[in-house]
Amino acid sequence: MSIEKADIRDRVSALARDIKRYPLDRAVIVLKGALHFGSDLLRHMANQSDGKNVDLSVEFVIVSTYEGKKRVREPKILFRTFEDVSGQRILLIEDIADSGFTLAAVKRDLELRGAMSIRTVALLVKSGCEQPVEHWGFEIPADWFAVGYGLDDNGDRRHELDISFI
Repeated sequence: MSIEKADIRDRVSALARDIKRYPLDRAVIVLKGALHFGSDLLRHMANQSDGKNVDLSVEFVIVSTYEGKKRVREPKILFRTFEDVSGQRILLIEDIADSGFTLAAVKRDLELRGAMSIRTVALLVKSGCEQPVEHWGFEIPADWFAVGYGLDDNGDRRHELDISFI
């Protein structure tokens, strides 16, 4: 099974239309996996033909979610391009919400730095994800492993245009 690039494009465009209804000031993209999705989503938000184009400032965060090959319950934020987000309405962009631990850790960090509100969007959400996600592209079974469109397998296959499951 796979999700083809045309289906991804259509879903990202629909997400952009939906998300633009909310007042937002800044986007925070979780690297590396969400770079392709975040870029495409923000491009769609800024360039749709509905006349309601949204141009957000963009920030990045790098989060460590593994110790060796073991997923940790408390991810560590390794790097961020922002310090103060006081009073800002944030769109937090993630590639895949599997456990939800990464989203929860970044949300806590943004709240501690003064974010007024945080909306979350993930391209993929695994069934059983423990963290609520307001917007998502596709729901997949918890035991599927996705690669392509930014998602990788130990650094490989991130560049593929379709999403495959291995």
